[in-house]
Amino acid sequence: MRPFAKTFYQEVVLKHSSDECLQWPFATNGLGYGVLGNKLVHRLVCEHFYGPPDGKREAAHSCGNRGCCARGHVSWKTHSENMADMKLHGTVNI
Repeated sequence: MRPFAKTFYQEVVLKHSSDECLQWPFATNGLGYGVLGNKLVHRLVCEHFYGPPDGKREAAHSCGNRGCCARGHVSWKTHSENMADMKLHGTVNI
């Protein structure tokens, strides 16, 4: 894991409270989701602020921006809820 990415996560992502998207500026996976080590950044943000998922939920973006890691834009949703959001945002078929 790159030290700059970890520091950015701790010092910028976890402290970001704006309503604006916060784009992950480091590595992404093939679908455009930010990654830190082998973890998805938006999922790390959900776990940090909202606790672990219940096993039936996945980390979802309300903004439709897969690279966003703003806490106000991610939440735990069911797969059906996440798919409905993705359809609404036009990101379901990549």
